[in-house]
Amino acid sequence: MELPLGKYAYEKLGYKKMALMAAPTMLVARGKLWAFQQGFEKAGGKAVQTILWPLGEMDMAPYFARLQPDVEAIFPFIPGDISINRFISQYFELGLNKKIKLCTHWTFTEDLLYTSDLQR
Repeated sequence: MELPLGKYAYEKLGYKKMALMAAPTMLVARGKLWAFQQGFEKAGGKAVQTILWPLGEMDMAPYFARLQPDVEAIFPFIPGDISINRFISQYFELGLNKKIKLCTHWTFTEDLLYTSDLQR
């Protein structure tokens, strides 16, 4: 899924420079970042940095602080641990949503699923 998403991010969404972010403890995270990068860069974009954090990390702010100023979007892979909640909440708390877009198909939480079921 990540290979065509990388191409789509460049060709359809217009991102030229992106950061890749993940908790790399799981081998699948590195594979997904690699596949996204291949699709994105083959289409003409540039993954300008990769930022990794330990599985279970509770404070994402130091990792967001590493983002280069020219990054237009982030492709995150978060394997469903507590980091996903902290990533999304701190992304908004730090105001990153106003200047850096998220480009992913995978980021959701159980809370979202339960809330969605209740609203039907």
